[in-house]
Amino acid sequence: MVINNGIKEAREKKMMTQNDLAKRMGVDVNVIKDWEENNTMISLKDLRRLTKYLDATSDQLLLGCTKPPIDLSGLTEDQIEEIFLYLLQI
Repeated sequence: MVINNGIKEAREKKMMTQNDLAKRMGVDVNVIKDWEENNTMISLKDLRRLTKYLDATSDQLLLGCTKPPIDLSGLTEDQIEEIFLYLLQI
């Protein structure tokens, strides 16, 4: 899984430090470090927040994907979470 690389790359692209991102998200800097070092799994809620703060899609953060995002607008929250959990297992 390349999520740690995706978060770090997107953060650095925005010229943000781990501290900057932690402050914006209202979390301890160790949370950001753990995500980037792949020590803890990110929640769907936090992933969505990250996409806003980093101007990146969840595909970019989770998979390092630069393809256009998949339109999930017709899915329920439960369906989106199922997809997210499935992708974390790949």
